Amino acid sequence: MKDPGNKIHVNIRYPAYMDFESKSVDEKNKIRLDVVHAALLRVADYDKKLDIDQLEAIRRKVLDNNFSFEFVYKSYVNKKNESLIAKIIVHPEMESFKYYAIIEENGKIRCRVDIYNGRTGVFFGEDFFSQGKWKGTNEFIIWGKRKEVEIHVLVDECRADFVNLTQYANPPYFTMMRADISEENREKSHQDWQHSLPPAVAAVIRQANN
Repeated sequence: MKDPGNKIHVNIRYPAYMDFESKSVDEKNKIRLDVVHAALLRVADYDKKLDIDQLEAIRRKVLDNNFSFEFVYKSYVNKKNESLIAKIIVHPEMESFKYYAIIEENGKIRCRVDIYNGRTGVFFGEDFFSQGKWKGTNEFIIWGKRKEVEIHVLVDECRADFVNLTQYANPPYFTMMRADISEENREKSHQDWQHSLPPAVAAVIRQANN
């Protein structure tokens, strides 16, 4: 069924695996790929705008790459040295989305720095990494619409400094959405995040949690 606009709803039959959660990451990925591919074939049969041969080629590429892909989210050319480019890279994995800052000079990687290991989702880019600017030729600064953190990538030292822009010991939302922290730290960050919200909004969220 096609909605007004670009949304299409697809129903498919697929065998249920009672032991799905106990399967390996590779097995889970292949099952999910089969489901998505079957749905896209249904869409191609209905809409005729998708090319079945291209869908098959995409499926083969996913398998050949063992489900491992890196995508350039943002790219920034240094105005003082146009051969110097900063790129924000996202590497989606099943358990987390990993973000890196890569500095290229003359087409070669000069520096690669880990900047975030986030819980699975599609919103981190806009929240944390949607803006960037060069400061000279040795420092690249990254921030997002939430303005909780500035990430300063120091090119010569190939490291990142994190500047907390909030009144809390750790930036609440930035910390809460990390994939590599304990549940205790996540709960503390969640409390700080609720505290940072307008009272009416925080009350609604607390009610929803109940």
